[in-house]
Amino acid sequence: MASLLGLIASPLARWAAIGLAAVALYGTIYARGYSARDATCRTAALQAENSQLKARIQAYQDLADADAKRAETDSKADQANRKKVDETPANPAACLDRAAAGRVRSVR
Repeated sequence: MASLLGLIASPLARWAAIGLAAVALYGTIYARGYSARDATCRTAALQAENSQLKARIQAYQDLADADAKRAETDSKADQANRKKVDETPANPAACLDRAAAGRVRSVR
C-alpha cells in the first residue's frame, strides 16, 4: 500500500496526470471546434432553406391574392349576367316544333 502511495506521489505520476489532463483538454477543445463548425454550417444551411421557404410562401400568397381579385371580377361579371337573364322576359312559345325537337333529341 505504501508503494502505491509512493507511486502516486512521485513526480512521474504528477507529470503523467498533467499530460493526461492536457490531452483531455485538447481533445475537448478540438471536439468543440468541430461541433461549432458543424453548427455554423447547419445554421447557414437552415437560413438558406428558411429564405427559400419564405420566398415560396410569398409567391403562394401573391397567387392567392391574384386569385381572389380574379374571383371578385368574375363574380361581378356573373352577377351582371344573372341580372340580364332575370330581366329577360320569358318566351311562352315553343322555339321548335315536335318534329324538330325529336331530331334534336336524337343527336348524340
